[in-house]
Amino acid sequence: MTIFKNILLTVCFLLVACGGSFEPKACYVTDMRTITPEEASNYVAKAFEADGRTYKWGGQSWDEGFDCSGLVLWALEKSDIADRWAYQDQAVLDVTAHNLFKYNVEIISEDEAAFGDLIFFDADGDGLQEHMSIYIEPAPEHQSYKVFDAYSVVGEVQHRIVQDFDSKIPKFARLKVAQYSCD
Repeated sequence: MTIFKNILLTVCFLLVACGGSFEPKACYVTDMRTITPEEASNYVAKAFEADGRTYKWGGQSWDEGFDCSGLVLWALEKSDIADRWAYQDQAVLDVTAHNLFKYNVEIISEDEAAFGDLIFFDADGDGLQEHMSIYIEPAPEHQSYKVFDAYSVVGEVQHRIVQDFDSKIPKFARLKVAQYSCD
């Protein structure tokens, strides 16, 4: 038992002596900027690499799977476009679809939508955006849109045409990424 205590004390001493801390740095949003069409193409190309990957609620990794917001966050990070997201005045590592909508987009009209923009859905009408998809192009033959997303109903990341589009209370948006500084 004495050996264990000595090892534990040594580790604690080294952490304190080397300035080690388990507390993450606080980061704050200093500005927001809208992504460019070139950045949109780059992050969508990265997202397309996840086609067929598993859907996992809360997921944002290649190995474990993706949910709708996790897919977009992963693709933007892997494309070196963004690695933190605005949440109120803080720059954080993860946000839900609703908080991405609330703090990280510019609302646009349906007519303004371009490749790589986002469509958010409030299917139950409670005011919370519980799903989001990457906008690809119109699908006029279906009175809908072609999107790319991680969709729980199908259980995977895929291209699809949104069924019953208007009943899901869609909102179109353009991504904004946080510029930030950390303490």
